Amino acid sequence: MAGFCLMILLCGIFSCCTAHSISMSDTSTRQRRLERLEEVLPSTVFLKWYKEDQITHSDEWHVDRENQVCVICLEVIQDIHLIRALSCRHVFHGQCFDQWFTDFHEYCPLCHCIVLTEEDAAA
Repeated sequence: MAGFCLMILLCGIFSCCTAHSISMSDTSTRQRRLERLEEVLPSTVFLKWYKEDQITHSDEWHVDRENQVCVICLEVIQDIHLIRALSCRHVFHGQCFDQWFTDFHEYCPLCHCIVLTEEDAAA
C-alpha cells in the first residue's frame, strides 16, 4: 500500500512540474508572437491610422470612422483608442486583438485573412 501511495505522490509531483514547464513555455511563445505582431503590424491610434488609410487607399472602399466597432468586444472604436489594423484593413482594439492573437488564432476574425505570413512570423 505504501508503494502505491508513493507512486501516486510521485505522479502528482511529476504532472505538476510538467504542467508548470508547459505553462512557462506557452507564456514565452505567446510573448514572442506578440512581439513579432508588434514589429509587423504595430498598434496605433485609430484617428492616425484612419487618416493614413484614407490617403494610401483613396481609390478603394473607405473605413467608416463614425461607426467602427471592434467585433471582438463589440464596443465602438473611438478616435483616441489604440488599435491593431490588419493588412486586410479590418480594425480592432489593440488589447482585444492581441488577446485573440496570443490565443493562437492565425486569421482575421472577420475575413479569415492570415495575420502573419510565414515570412513575417519567421523573421
